[in-house]
Amino acid sequence: MKPFVVILLCLTTMLSSEAADLYVNNSGQPDSYTTISAAIAAAAAGDRIFVSPFGEYTEDLTITQDVTLASAAAGTSFNVVGSLTITCTPNMNVRVIGGSFSNSITAQTGSATLNDMANVYIVECKFSATNGYDFVRMHVLFCDLSNNTIAIRHGEIRGNKNCGLVSINDGPNAGIGDTLFIVGNTLADNRYINWNNDDNYFWIANNRIDTEGRGLQIFKHHFNSVANNNIINNYIQGGDNYSTSYQSPMYLSTPSNLDNIYVYNNVIESASSNNGSYNRVIFVNSPYTGSIKLYYNYLRGYNNGATQNAAEKIVGNITRGTDDPLLLVDLDGRCTEATCIDKGSPALQYYDIDMTRNDIGSYGGPYSIDNYMVAGAGKARVYDLDMPFEIWSGQTPQVKAKAAHTK
Repeated sequence: MKPFVVILLCLTTMLSSEAADLYVNNSGQPDSYTTISAAIAAAAAGDRIFVSPFGEYTEDLTITQDVTLASAAAGTSFNVVGSLTITCTPNMNVRVIGGSFSNSITAQTGSATLNDMANVYIVECKFSATNGYDFVRMHVLFCDLSNNTIAIRHGEIRGNKNCGLVSINDGPNAGIGDTLFIVGNTLADNRYINWNNDDNYFWIANNRIDTEGRGLQIFKHHFNSVANNNIINNYIQGGDNYSTSYQSPMYLSTPSNLDNIYVYNNVIESASSNNGSYNRVIFVNSPYTGSIKLYYNYLRGYNNGATQNAAEKIVGNITRGTDDPLLLVDLDGRCTEATCIDKGSPALQYYDIDMTRNDIGSYGGPYSIDNYMVAGAGKARVYDLDMPFEIWSGQTPQVKAKAAHTK
């Protein structure tokens, strides 16, 4: 007789079934609004505003209360010729789902505080840029960004396509120690991640970056001897523009101790044919203290390592010179060369030979880009899954998940 196992699933969705619903369209029907601004003005805290995806709304929007702004039809976008400004309040929760804005989305601090931060969810949207300021947790999820910029200070950037510059700005030097997640994104050609924040830890995983210069650059980071900054399972190619100094795929110039930066299971390659010291696969600018930790990475370029003494190549790294064949990478960023697949950490949870969702080896696991594909119209999309990678007899496994409902 097979044992009966109870799995606990904690699924956080973004819409409340108890909220009042308001509608925006051009039908002229009673109890509907012809402008989004009018619906926002009439909405009480916690209400949902459903906007018709047919036609355009030429207006600049301002939100100052808890509200959900969503397309009236799942899988479609409502179109705004204008911008969206959110002035945050303590513990605010604003959700924008399926909006296409010709201009920017900005979340201002307003009266939000360190102890009562606001949360702003931007889900399946388009915009020219988005900016999140102090004490605003930005959740930028599943957007198609068409080479546009994301700039935030707190929160997460997950599952977005065609990102422009991803910029993590310095915070208010208060509430230090939160982790900011940049996970499962593809960046547009010649765009990169710029980390300039010493308030938060970073978790940068399963992103695809293909640029002529620096792919990931870190100018500040938060150091603590008991917690790590993680760069895991990314594909980063850069260094084509070797005529300019310091154009390595990964570039660090941070005054903090490097000892808590872990670079794990990545594919990092330089396209530079320049054998100069400024074009290493990983460049750490002087002066620095401590050493970054390199585990099970595939590093390819004339200068496979980091600047002298700046890295501890402890175990498992594969290095190649530029005379070796180029890596073959298909459109979703998978390394298809035999030396790159399943050649990472031999630990059980990284053993990804079957490419299943819960193995966290090369391009696998809960942070994989594959996990951010559309699950179906109107369905919750799980974007952060915490579950055991093995189950033994007698155990009661627990599964925790975060999801965004896109209906």
